[in-house]
Amino acid sequence: MYPGELKEQEIREFQIISNVTVRVLIHNVTVASTKHSPFAIKVGAIIQSSFEHVLWLDSDNIAVRDPEYLFDLSHYTHSTAIFWPDFWTAPKKNAIWKILGIPCRAEDYEQEAGQILINKRLSWRAVNLALYFMSDEIFLKVAHGDKDAFRFSWKVLSSPFYFVRKFVAQAGYDYVKSIDKFNSTKTIKFCGHTMVQHDPVGEILFLHANLIKTYPLISFPSEKIHQPLKKYENPWRIYRRYANSAPYLRSLGFIEDGVWCMRSITDNVLYLPPLVEDDFHNHVSPNITAQYLLYLNGSIINSREYGVIDVLDRNWQEVQKAV
Repeated sequence: MYPGELKEQEIREFQIISNVTVRVLIHNVTVASTKHSPFAIKVGAIIQSSFEHVLWLDSDNIAVRDPEYLFDLSHYTHSTAIFWPDFWTAPKKNAIWKILGIPCRAEDYEQEAGQILINKRLSWRAVNLALYFMSDEIFLKVAHGDKDAFRFSWKVLSSPFYFVRKFVAQAGYDYVKSIDKFNSTKTIKFCGHTMVQHDPVGEILFLHANLIKTYPLISFPSEKIHQPLKKYENPWRIYRRYANSAPYLRSLGFIEDGVWCMRSITDNVLYLPPLVEDDFHNHVSPNITAQYLLYLNGSIINSREYGVIDVLDRNWQEVQKAV
């Protein structure tokens, strides 16, 4: 944490947890970097931690099972890091490629830094270069933020890393506009609020719930199917992914009907693979969601009637979805 970020009582609550050490980041470069990017705390914390091998998870990122096995995978032991994909590829016309003197490959997706696995000893120069990038206003402007600082640092220094090739999936819910709720021709839309990231062999491992915290107060339907969740309002109802991973896949981020959503799209003109939808808990154990919602005192959001949209039950299938 940064100096003054937490109150003394909050610090003491962390200190009483077994095997937890609270560190105040006072490194000059780290503190200076926050003027340009608040996320510089990420690489600053990694550098100043006492561990050689670091798995960083954002505070809104949930591991669906123990991720310790990642440290033993050949994808990691034969490199210096594992990085995960974002929804988009960086365009060739971006000046960052010429500035850094590295090639742009069409199949290279941008990095999503909600989870990062790093061997700090083998990639010490690259980690410190990432911190420098986060302190540089020009880099942050041209690279459209800080999240790609790790990937670019490793590329510039030719440090080996493994980039997960399974395209990120989405978890979310169906909804209709409240004013159309009783309209026989209403359109059901999908809203993705969680990035579903996979391990190097393609199994779901991380749920980065990065949009839920931006929501207004929404009332989600109570769970009816999965026993561990029946007393909760469940915001994870649909798992949506492309049928296969390929270059040029497309996702859109937008504010619609008052909420932030991500939506994978399909377009026959661009020859994109079809979308696959399923009950989210056919892929992620309901016990994981139940434990998380229990931790949040029963609901991920303080539920209240919200007058713009109505979240629908996953089993409601009588109208065609908008894709």
